[in-house]
Amino acid sequence: MKLKQEFALIFLPLLCGVTFSLFFTSEETTQASVAPIMTSLKGFASGCTITMNNAPLYNNSGQLTNHSLAQGTSWYTDQEMTLNNDTYYRVAKNEFVKMNDAYLYQNNVENIKVISKSPAQLYDHSKKPIANRKVQPGSIWYSDRSITFPGDHFSMMRISTDEWIAFGDANFI
Repeated sequence: MKLKQEFALIFLPLLCGVTFSLFFTSEETTQASVAPIMTSLKGFASGCTITMNNAPLYNNSGQLTNHSLAQGTSWYTDQEMTLNNDTYYRVAKNEFVKMNDAYLYQNNVENIKVISKSPAQLYDHSKKPIANRKVQPGSIWYSDRSITFPGDHFSMMRISTDEWIAFGDANFI
């Protein structure tokens, strides 16, 4: 009789398309702590710029702190932390901003010349083309930062606040 009850309790909901979970707890059960993976950003990034308003900061355990950073502000960063499948950039001693709330840049002060044959498209920091924003061939611009997107090796140089030109459209002069 007990076997029929277990069959009905376990398999009947599955046959009807209903799923459920049983959780068993015990005082002996403890959660294993996960150590963060720290990576140096030296030579790859000079800093990060915050892309959301009041971006929260986290400690090296992934816990929220009582600090946040204003959108558009730039911060020196020297380490990247990976913890529980989230990536963070260190902006202060034991304070990190989530990767999704900032972008990395490299300081790179240069004068550049637009080499494209037609007006060159400008982009925002996330590679999104800016509508109706292009620069003329042969024009010269001051650039102070560059971004490289590791996944597709697309690189850009900043020529204005959150306006970037693709490396293929300009040369250093």
